[in-house]
Amino acid sequence: MIPDDGPVVVLVDDMTFFVKHLVNPDVRITIDAVEYTSLKHVMKGRELKQLAQIPPEFALYLIQSSRSDIQIADEQKMYLITDEQFVSMKSNINNGNLVINAATVLPSREVSYLEAQGYQYELQRNPMNQNELFLIIKNFDLGEKYVPNDVTLMVKIPAGFPTAEMDMFWVQPAVQKKDGQQPAAVCDEQYLGTTWQRFSRHRDGGSWNPLMGGLRTHFTFVAEALLKGE
Repeated sequence: MIPDDGPVVVLVDDMTFFVKHLVNPDVRITIDAVEYTSLKHVMKGRELKQLAQIPPEFALYLIQSSRSDIQIADEQKMYLITDEQFVSMKSNINNGNLVINAATVLPSREVSYLEAQGYQYELQRNPMNQNELFLIIKNFDLGEKYVPNDVTLMVKIPAGFPTAEMDMFWVQPAVQKKDGQQPAAVCDEQYLGTTWQRFSRHRDGGSWNPLMGGLRTHFTFVAEALLKGE
């Protein structure tokens, strides 16, 4: 036991340090963009998942700003620090099928967003990269600045999402601007046995927030790009 407000001796590389231990009755942490207060400074991964009501089949990751996220095993002890951030994701284990159930691989908030929008969507694995997903939305309205405006839209969900950033979008069939000109920075690419028109649209570097970033953020980005009509 460490005495409250007492000195703690820490030995590092044969050097002795004296550290003041301060009492902190609780710790604030964030899991899947929701803040929680823990009365315990040490919790197992399983307890953190229970705190945030994360299904047992989901994996929990500690978000690292400058390094890859660290997966936290259920029985692994975490020494919590205020403002630490975690994210959960369904383990990407599959049986080789390309079409998959979104609820088995995406965080629940992402599935809820898709359902709330009323999208006619399908989620498929990239056959060339099983860790990458294609989200395909039928009857997507591009707005009044493109012809045709009723298309099938596709976005890529990268491995490591939502920590990993989403980028660009694809449509089928190819579209033109209302004035008959080709949109800026587009090209044709082959995916899933068919041709898609890629819109090379990118957000500013560093603007993707792994806690707030997700499908809602990316579709807002898509809407803003379409509104410009470039």
